[in-house]
Amino acid sequence: MDALFREIFKDELEEAYLQGYIQGYIKGYIKGYAKGAKNNLIANIRALMKNLHFTAAQAMDALGVPADKQKEYADLI
Repeated sequence: MDALFREIFKDELEEAYLQGYIQGYIKGYIKGYAKGAKNNLIANIRALMKNLHFTAAQAMDALGVPADKQKEYADLI
């Protein structure tokens, strides 16, 4: 029965597999992009603190980090 089911719905199963694969790929790409952007911002904050002797708050203000996100980034520095 299982083999018959697979033969009958072969195209539909392949289509569902591909859709799932593409959705997973896109979610992973977006998650990776967001993580990279966050890591880049942290590196920029650290560079301002080191090179220009900014405080963390000054560096985040200079980079336009929203006030409600500054605690989150301060904890990561």
